[in-house]
Amino acid sequence: MSHSSGSVCTWKKGGKPHPRIARSSKARIGSEGRPNQWHCRSLRRGVIVGLPVHRSEKTMKVTKRQRLCAFGVVLAFGLTGAVAQAGSDDALRDEILARDSEMFTAFNERDVAAMGEFFSADLEFYHDKTGLTGREYSLNSLRSLAESGSDLTRELLSTEVYPVPEFGAIQTGEHRFCHTEGGEQDCGVFKFTHIWRQDDQGWKITRVISYDH
Repeated sequence: MSHSSGSVCTWKKGGKPHPRIARSSKARIGSEGRPNQWHCRSLRRGVIVGLPVHRSEKTMKVTKRQRLCAFGVVLAFGLTGAVAQAGSDDALRDEILARDSEMFTAFNERDVAAMGEFFSADLEFYHDKTGLTGREYSLNSLRSLAESGSDLTRELLSTEVYPVPEFGAIQTGEHRFCHTEGGEQDCGVFKFTHIWRQDDQGWKITRVISYDH
Protein backbone atom coordinates (compact mmCIF):
# COMPACT_ATOMS: atom_id res chain seq x y z
CA MET A 1 0.00 0.00 0.00
CA SER A 2 1.43 3.37 -1.02
CA HIS A 3 1.43 6.27 1.46
CA SER A 4 1.90 9.09 -1.05
CA SER A 5 -0.81 11.62 -1.76
CA GLY A 6 -3.18 10.51 -4.52
CA SER A 7 -2.35 6.82 -4.22
CA VAL A 8 -5.22 4.30 -4.09
CA CYS A 9 -5.75 2.73 -0.70
CA THR A 10 -7.64 -0.44 0.05
CA TRP A 11 -9.25 0.35 3.36
CA LYS A 12 -11.11 -2.81 4.33
CA LYS A 13 -14.48 -2.70 5.96
CA GLY A 14 -16.12 -6.04 6.73
CA GLY A 15 -13.44 -7.80 4.72
CA LYS A 16 -14.25 -5.95 1.45
CA PRO A 17 -11.80 -3.41 0.01
CA HIS A 18 -13.07 0.01 -1.02
CA PRO A 19 -11.19 1.10 -4.19
CA ARG A 20 -10.95 4.62 -5.64
CA ILE A 21 -10.06 6.14 -2.26
CA ALA A 22 -6.89 8.16 -1.85
CA ARG A 23 -5.12 8.99 1.37
CA SER A 24 -3.68 12.42 2.14
CA SER A 25 0.04 12.76 2.59
CA LYS A 26 -0.80 14.13 6.08
CA ALA A 27 -1.90 10.71 7.27
CA ARG A 28 -0.04 9.61 10.36
CA ILE A 29 1.55 6.19 10.37
CA GLY A 30 1.26 4.05 13.52
CA SER A 31 3.75 1.62 14.97
CA GLU A 32 2.38 -1.16 12.78
CA GLY A 33 2.68 0.83 9.58
CA ARG A 34 -1.04 1.59 9.40
CA PRO A 35 -2.47 5.10 9.36
CA ASN A 36 -3.84 6.49 12.62
CA GLN A 37 -5.89 9.15 10.86
CA TRP A 38 -7.46 9.10 7.43
CA HIS A 39 -8.07 12.04 5.09
CA CYS A 40 -9.88 10.19 2.34
CA ARG A 41 -11.14 11.76 -0.87
CA SER A 42 -13.01 10.37 -3.81
CA LEU A 43 -10.81 10.25 -6.90
CA ARG A 44 -13.83 10.83 -9.10
CA ARG A 45 -15.42 13.87 -7.39
CA GLY A 46 -12.64 15.15 -5.15
CA VAL A 47 -14.86 15.39 -2.05
CA ILE A 48 -14.30 14.05 1.43
CA VAL A 49 -16.05 10.74 1.92
CA GLY A 50 -14.71 9.79 5.34
CA LEU A 51 -12.80 11.53 8.11
CA PRO A 52 -12.47 9.39 11.26
CA VAL A 53 -11.53 11.40 14.35
CA HIS A 54 -7.97 11.18 15.54
CA ARG A 55 -7.73 11.48 19.34
CA SER A 56 -4.61 12.28 21.22
CA GLU A 57 -3.84 10.49 24.48
CA LYS A 58 -4.57 13.71 26.39
CA THR A 59 -7.95 14.13 24.70
CA MET A 60 -8.86 10.53 25.47
CA LYS A 61 -8.02 11.07 29.16
CA VAL A 62 -10.17 14.20 29.32
CA THR A 63 -13.07 12.41 27.62
CA LYS A 64 -12.82 9.50 30.02
CA ARG A 65 -12.75 11.89 32.99
CA GLN A 66 -15.82 13.70 31.66
CA ARG A 67 -17.68 10.42 31.31
CA LEU A 68 -16.79 9.41 34.85
CA CYS A 69 -17.98 12.79 36.15
CA ALA A 70 -21.25 12.46 34.23
CA PHE A 71 -21.74 8.94 35.58
CA GLY A 72 -21.09 10.24 39.10
CA VAL A 73 -23.75 12.93 38.69
CA VAL A 74 -26.31 10.42 37.39
CA LEU A 75 -25.48 7.98 40.20
CA ALA A 76 -25.79 10.72 42.82
CA PHE A 77 -29.20 11.77 41.54
CA GLY A 78 -30.29 8.14 41.37
CA LEU A 79 -29.24 7.46 44.96
CA THR A 80 -30.88 10.67 46.15
CA GLY A 81 -34.12 9.62 44.46
CA ALA A 82 -33.87 6.14 45.97
CA VAL A 83 -33.38 7.55 49.47
CA ALA A 84 -36.30 9.94 49.00
CA GLN A 85 -38.47 7.07 47.76
CA ALA A 86 -37.43 4.90 50.69
CA GLY A 87 -38.34 7.68 53.10
CA SER A 88 -41.69 8.14 51.40
CA ASP A 89 -42.39 4.39 51.52
CA ASP A 90 -41.50 4.25 55.21
CA ALA A 91 -43.96 7.03 55.96
CA LEU A 92 -46.64 5.27 53.92
CA ARG A 93 -45.99 1.98 55.72
CA ASP A 94 -46.32 3.67 59.10
CA GLU A 95 -49.58 5.27 57.96
CA ILE A 96 -51.09 2.00 56.77
CA LEU A 97 -49.94 0.13 59.87
CA ALA A 98 -51.66 2.76 62.02
CA ARG A 99 -54.90 2.41 60.06
CA ASP A 100 -54.63 -1.41 60.18
CA SER A 101 -54.21 -1.29 63.97
CA GLU A 102 -57.22 1.01 64.41
CA MET A 103 -59.43 -1.12 62.15
CA PHE A 104 -58.66 -4.42 63.83
CA THR A 105 -58.85 -2.93 67.30
CA ALA A 106 -62.45 -2.15 66.31
CA PHE A 107 -62.79 -5.75 65.08
CA ASN A 108 -61.43 -7.26 68.30
CA GLU A 109 -63.73 -5.01 70.36
CA ARG A 110 -66.72 -5.71 68.08
CA ASP A 111 -67.17 -2.02 67.32
CA VAL A 112 -69.18 -2.33 64.13
CA ALA A 113 -69.56 1.43 63.59
CA ALA A 114 -65.82 2.07 63.89
CA MET A 115 -65.05 -0.91 61.66
CA GLY A 116 -67.43 0.43 59.05
CA GLU A 117 -65.49 3.69 58.85
CA PHE A 118 -62.65 1.81 57.16
CA PHE A 119 -64.79 0.15 54.47
CA SER A 120 -65.60 2.03 51.25
CA ALA A 121 -69.19 1.99 50.03
CA ASP A 122 -68.11 -0.07 47.01
CA LEU A 123 -66.07 -2.60 49.02
CA GLU A 124 -65.44 -5.94 47.34
CA PHE A 125 -64.38 -8.74 49.67
CA TYR A 126 -62.88 -11.83 48.01
CA HIS A 127 -62.66 -14.91 50.23
CA ASP A 128 -61.42 -18.32 49.12
CA LYS A 129 -64.21 -20.04 51.08
CA THR A 130 -67.22 -17.73 50.98
CA GLY A 131 -66.61 -16.08 47.60
CA LEU A 132 -67.27 -12.44 46.72
CA THR A 133 -69.21 -10.28 49.17
CA GLY A 134 -69.58 -6.58 49.92
CA ARG A 135 -69.61 -3.99 52.66
CA GLU A 136 -72.94 -4.85 54.30
CA TYR A 137 -72.19 -8.56 54.37
CA SER A 138 -68.87 -7.89 56.13
CA LEU A 139 -70.45 -5.64 58.75
CA ASN A 140 -73.32 -8.06 59.34
CA SER A 141 -70.78 -10.83 59.90
CA LEU A 142 -69.14 -8.74 62.60
CA ARG A 143 -72.51 -8.08 64.23
CA SER A 144 -73.25 -11.81 64.24
CA LEU A 145 -69.84 -12.47 65.73
CA ALA A 146 -70.52 -9.97 68.52
CA GLU A 147 -73.93 -11.52 69.24
CA SER A 148 -72.46 -15.03 69.41
CA GLY A 149 -70.12 -14.05 72.24
CA SER A 150 -67.08 -15.36 70.35
CA ASP A 151 -63.70 -14.27 71.62
CA LEU A 152 -62.16 -14.35 68.12
CA THR A 153 -59.27 -11.89 67.81
CA ARG A 154 -56.92 -10.93 65.06
CA GLU A 155 -53.14 -10.35 65.30
CA LEU A 156 -50.98 -8.99 62.50
CA LEU A 157 -47.89 -11.15 61.93
CA SER A 158 -46.21 -9.62 58.89
CA THR A 159 -47.03 -7.07 56.23
CA GLU A 160 -45.66 -5.25 53.21
CA VAL A 161 -46.94 -1.95 51.87
CA TYR A 162 -46.59 -0.61 48.34
CA PRO A 163 -47.68 2.79 47.02
CA VAL A 164 -50.29 3.17 44.30
CA PRO A 165 -49.67 6.62 42.76
CA GLU A 166 -52.63 9.00 42.87
CA PHE A 167 -54.78 6.38 44.60
CA GLY A 168 -53.46 4.89 47.82
CA ALA A 169 -51.62 1.72 48.75
CA ILE A 170 -51.47 -2.05 48.56
CA GLN A 171 -51.04 -3.90 51.84
CA THR A 172 -50.31 -7.59 51.86
CA GLY A 173 -49.24 -9.98 54.59
CA GLU A 174 -50.23 -12.66 57.08
CA HIS A 175 -52.37 -12.46 60.18
CA ARG A 176 -53.45 -14.87 62.89
CA PHE A 177 -56.99 -15.36 64.18
CA CYS A 178 -57.51 -17.13 67.49
CA HIS A 179 -60.58 -18.16 69.46
CA THR A 180 -61.37 -20.54 72.28
CA GLU A 181 -62.55 -23.97 71.19
CA GLY A 182 -63.20 -26.70 73.73
CA GLY A 183 -61.41 -24.78 76.42
CA GLU A 184 -58.28 -24.37 74.29
CA GLN A 185 -56.98 -21.72 71.95
CA ASP A 186 -57.60 -22.55 68.31
CA CYS A 187 -55.56 -20.41 65.91
CA GLY A 188 -55.10 -20.14 62.19
CA VAL A 189 -52.66 -18.12 60.08
CA PHE A 190 -54.02 -16.72 56.82
CA LYS A 191 -52.90 -14.45 54.01
CA PHE A 192 -54.51 -11.19 52.98
CA THR A 193 -54.29 -8.26 50.58
CA HIS A 194 -55.94 -4.90 51.22
CA ILE A 195 -56.29 -2.16 48.63
CA TRP A 196 -56.40 1.19 50.42
CA ARG A 197 -57.72 4.38 48.86
CA GLN A 198 -56.93 7.82 50.23
CA ASP A 199 -59.35 10.67 49.60
CA ASP A 200 -60.72 13.70 51.42
CA GLN A 201 -62.45 11.34 53.86
CA GLY A 202 -59.22 9.60 54.82
CA TRP A 203 -58.06 6.03 54.21
CA LYS A 204 -60.59 3.38 53.26
CA ILE A 205 -60.31 -0.20 52.05
CA THR A 206 -61.84 -0.77 48.64
CA ARG A 207 -60.79 -4.38 48.07
CA VAL A 208 -60.02 -7.26 50.41
CA ILE A 209 -58.54 -10.57 49.32
CA SER A 210 -58.52 -13.17 52.08
CA TYR A 211 -57.05 -16.58 51.26
CA ASP A 212 -55.08 -19.67 52.29
CA HIS A 213 -57.71 -20.70 54.85
